[in-house]
Amino acid sequence: MTTRTVGRDATLDVLRGYFLAVMIVDHLRSFPSLFEPFTGRGRMWASAAEGFFAVSGCLVGILRGAEVRDGRAREAASKLLHRAARLYVWSVGLTLAFTVWGRLLSDPPVLTLGISRDPLPLLLAKAVCLRYTYGLADMLPLYAVFLASAPLALVLLVTGRTWLVVAASLGVWIGGLLMPAPICVTRSAFSDVSWQICFFLPLVAGYHADAIHRTWTGLSARTRAASMVLLALVSLGLGYLSWLDRFRRALWPGHAHVLRVLFDKVRVGPGRLFVAAVWLVFLYAVVKRFEPTVLRSVGRFFEPLGRNSLYVYIVQSALVFPLFNLYARSFWIATAEDVLVLGAVWVMVEKRVLFAWIPR
Repeated sequence: MTTRTVGRDATLDVLRGYFLAVMIVDHLRSFPSLFEPFTGRGRMWASAAEGFFAVSGCLVGILRGAEVRDGRAREAASKLLHRAARLYVWSVGLTLAFTVWGRLLSDPPVLTLGISRDPLPLLLAKAVCLRYTYGLADMLPLYAVFLASAPLALVLLVTGRTWLVVAASLGVWIGGLLMPAPICVTRSAFSDVSWQICFFLPLVAGYHADAIHRTWTGLSARTRAASMVLLALVSLGLGYLSWLDRFRRALWPGHAHVLRVLFDKVRVGPGRLFVAAVWLVFLYAVVKRFEPTVLRSVGRFFEPLGRNSLYVYIVQSALVFPLFNLYARSFWIATAEDVLVLGAVWVMVEKRVLFAWIPR
């Protein structure tokens, strides 16, 4: 596996584009469809959301980390804070827009933690403080907070305090697991205190990408091959067990509560974190191994989405919202709906629709 610390890694862009496509299909909820085997309906032991945050964190570590190492910490921090500010504005704006839209409907979509019926002044105050989010862009507040915190993490990394970043991320995550209820700094369907681990540990990995690459290539060819075989077997095995648990309910039925805790999505249970890490590394290794072929084929669709990830996430939320309460009545109609929305998003990216206004 090769990793570039200066410049973008096409494999990471392809993977992030793939995760976004999966999230769009899962948001549409048009099942069964042709895409279901690739999405798992978002009900597997890990989802595309973890992959999206992990790739994003890794790219921050690679790209902004290189700037910090080169003595451009202020420039890197400025870029991250500017991006976080734009995401904050879009998060608040989309919440208010979707709330107005939802209130005009007789049956507003049940999204995030539900639509607010508060008076307008209280609604505005909660939205501005990120204590109320509504719609299909509810991960934007989390991402904005993570990006705003990233400069501090990068400064610690460049001063040799990697252990502190890792310990802090793990400590906060474990603390969240031990609390009687999920802790949410921003009011979202997910605990940002827990989900930060999906961003900051990959950020550390991205910052140390060169060292990881040297360690990997320093292993013997036989060791690398054996490691890849083991990784493939574990990934496929976890996929099969996850399918049994979530769709057949055939795995450990007498202790379902244990599995719910291990693979809790709101708090990123330890099992979910492990599965997400294994699947992400496996997908990265496979795509990197066949990168030229992937870029010439499916990469033509996924890479533009990955390079413009926030634009895609914002646009899909607006396209999917009016369709959220509609359920396709056949396999082919569901598949056609998925194709149309995915195609519309890709065309908007290629035609650079509203690129001057929506963050990419």
